[in-house]
Amino acid sequence: MQLYDASEKYISALTDNLLLYNFRKKRKNCLLRRVNDCNQEIHVLITKLRGTDSIDVRYNVSYSYPTVNKLAAYIQGIPFRKQLATGAFHFIFNPPCEIQYSHVISEKTSEQDVVRLAQEDAQSIEIYFFPLLEKCDTPEKLLVALNEDNNVAKSIVGLGLKEWYQISILLYLGKKDEALKLYDAWVPVAFYGKKALSDEQRNECRYRIETIEKGKKGTTV
Repeated sequence: MQLYDASEKYISALTDNLLLYNFRKKRKNCLLRRVNDCNQEIHVLITKLRGTDSIDVRYNVSYSYPTVNKLAAYIQGIPFRKQLATGAFHFIFNPPCEIQYSHVISEKTSEQDVVRLAQEDAQSIEIYFFPLLEKCDTPEKLLVALNEDNNVAKSIVGLGLKEWYQISILLYLGKKDEALKLYDAWVPVAFYGKKALSDEQRNECRYRIETIEKGKKGTTV
């Protein structure tokens, strides 16, 4: 198969196998489903292997709460990155299970083999990742899972600083007193690094938490 045709066939077959679970094609290489307030995505990454007639095909499973992300950015005083997921189950950094995350497909690979690979990946996603996504499909469940499931805790985007998200989820749920209590019991560190905040920075973040307002459709900033 031509490499372009092979990648298209893989994505098409993966989509067909996951339609039963309400995943729909969002963009060329992305499948999406919405569960409650949670956006769950499967990204297919296709890389041309230099000097060969082959491509590397792999996938990444992620989940996102845009409003929680916005709150997390606001209370830290950092830019809000609209496309940033809340959490991702990486195939490179601390993979949650030992499975084959990638395939090398060449022009000699048959259409049947490409379809088979997509079917195997869909099955792996169903077996290994759906249970993890289920633990993240409401803010309440995610809040619990961040303390009880290490795979969920280390999925948080931003060097695993789950505390910022725990505080943000509490604010999202309108539990400001609990958010402040968690914040005061923690030594805050910068989201993009492991350096503890200065007293001035810590006070600024606490002020943002304390002065957040509750709107008609949840906490607003």
